[in-house]
Order: sequence, then structure tokens, then C-alpha cells
Amino acid sequence: MGVVWRADDPHGFPVCVKFLSKSSGPPTLEARRAEQIVGWMRGLPHEHICPLYSVGMDPELGTFLVMKYVAGITLEQFAQQRIADRKSFPVAEIVRILEPVAQGLDHLHRSGFVHGDIKPTNILIREDGSSPQIIDLGLVTSVRDHAEARSANVAGTLAYLAPELWRGAFPDSRCDQYALATIVYQLLGNRRPFDDAANTSMLMRQALLMPIPQLKQCSPSINAVLIRALAKSPEDRFRSCSEFLAALFMADHVEISR
Repeated sequence: MGVVWRADDPHGFPVCVKFLSKSSGPPTLEARRAEQIVGWMRGLPHEHICPLYSVGMDPELGTFLVMKYVAGITLEQFAQQRIADRKSFPVAEIVRILEPVAQGLDHLHRSGFVHGDIKPTNILIREDGSSPQIIDLGLVTSVRDHAEARSANVAGTLAYLAPELWRGAFPDSRCDQYALATIVYQLLGNRRPFDDAANTSMLMRQALLMPIPQLKQCSPSINAVLIRALAKSPEDRFRSCSEFLAALFMADHVEISR
């Protein structure tokens, strides 16, 4: 999606400057889209959503976004270190880390927006696993305006796309929940549900038609929660991302109690 630089603003405070990819669209439309997203996010502050400050245009490098500088590592990096050190990732720790992310996503959803590209590299956390921040809001979409929705381009990282997006549906909150559940599955199983697809068409077929493989290392109750959040039909998923994580926590708690 682009190249990110650490920079200092005119007052000397650290910020991130993201130059958007040349392939993301014509410069004028790209700048207009970036301005729209910055305008949306200014009105939706949340402690676990990385703020966007402004948008600009460089004559040589193109459109750029200025956002808060967050010191930390991606959830993907954290998970790799965690699994290398301890060989596992307990459900309770996953819920602790991702619960604030779910709250941030629900905040977006209640306001009529969808993130559209939730994945481990778009979640920044401190090295102790605290203070997660949702980043890379370049695909944030409004679901309020149906006329806009019909003309919107659906995008995202293929391995985290909900089945209805493969069928051409416009994203809503349940697509973000599907992506969040894919992250949980990945953290628990060290793989995504459909990781072995040789090409895009095969990945699409698996997402649309194949049942979610159960994780052998997890209890039936935890698998049941994951399968519901990863349901082929969005109507069968949880009502919110926070409800999904609460169900995961309860399933783990019941298992420990046994």
C-alpha cells in the first residue's frame, strides 16, 4: 500500500509519513480519497486506533498521510517471538491483547465504518503485548451511503477476506470480525484456516466452500467459537467483535475449570 517514514513535524514531535503506492489509483482520486479518510477519522478518536493527522501531496513522491508515531512492533512480530520462546500462545493472552482491538473495531462499526484490512501487520503493540493500536486505515469505508457502497472498490488482504467479499458483497462490520477471527486462529494454530492455497482462485474456492479446519490443539468449545466467527454466512457470526472475544474467553474459562 505504500512506504512509511518516521519523521518530525514542524514542532519536533515524531510522526509517521506514509506515501501511498503509485498503483493505488490516479493522483487526484487518491488524494481525494485520503482527505476523505482523514476527515472521517478526525471525528472518530479512539485510544486503540492510530490517529491520522493530515494529508498532503509531494510533486515527485505523490500523496502522503501523516499519522501518529507509535513505538512498538507488529502483532505478527510479537507472535513470532512469543511462539519461538514458549511454543504456544494461550487463549487468555490472545484475548488480553486483542480485546482493545475489538473495542476499536466496534467503535468504527457503531459509527458506520469498516476497517477493511485487519491483519497482524496492521496491529502495533508494545513489546510486552500492551497498548495495541490499529493502523493502516487506508481501506476504511463508510457503510452509511448505499449509493457510495454500490460504487466502492472492495480490497483487502486475500487470506483475511470474508467469503461474502469473494462473492462481491460490500464490506460491513462482520467482515472485520471474520478477519479478527482469522488472526485468532493464526495465533492459536500458527497458520491461517486456508494457508496452503496455491493461487488466488484456489484460495477463493476454499473460503467459499471448504469448512474451517478444526485446531487439534484446541478444545471443541474454542473451535466452536472460531467456527462461528468464521462462518460462511455473515448472519451466523457474532453481533460484534467484542462479543466474539468474550465468547472465546468464556470457552477457555470453561475448559480451564474442567
